[in-house]
Amino acid sequence: MSKLSPSQYAILHGATLYDWQIEALEAFGKGWPTALLTCNGAGKTAVVAAWAAAWFFYRYPKGKMPATSGSFNQLQNQLWPALEERLPDCSVTSGNSPCTIKTPKGGKALGFSTNDEGKAEGWHPTIDGDTDPVFVLLDEVRSMHASIPTLYLVSRSPPRSLF
Repeated sequence: MSKLSPSQYAILHGATLYDWQIEALEAFGKGWPTALLTCNGAGKTAVVAAWAAAWFFYRYPKGKMPATSGSFNQLQNQLWPALEERLPDCSVTSGNSPCTIKTPKGGKALGFSTNDEGKAEGWHPTIDGDTDPVFVLLDEVRSMHASIPTLYLVSRSPPRSLF
């Protein structure tokens, strides 16, 4: 079976995506740093971030994904339930900090909230970048310290003052 792109993977698994969500997923799939700035409830976390993570673990079953937010509530009540729905073959825990995912082939994810950029460091491939790459997911980063690295997918809602 050939490898599907992120949006192909999501659509094959039942997702209905807007054009901007397809564009964001495809940019992420090409390895481009991808940032989303939309209103609350548009699908940054539950759609784009969750499908990006599901595709990442489909494509790289030994991959690693640190996911962080300025709010643990965002991870526990938004992102991790969406990941659990999209990763039925994985062991997913979300009741306490940190939230975790373990894939059947040794991949892992860790969800935590921090304002200390040092806690977002230290994630590296242990085999090689093609076998166990790292996908850093920053969700709702409005209140996160600016020096935390933004490697792949960043989502946030715009400040209310823009409306």
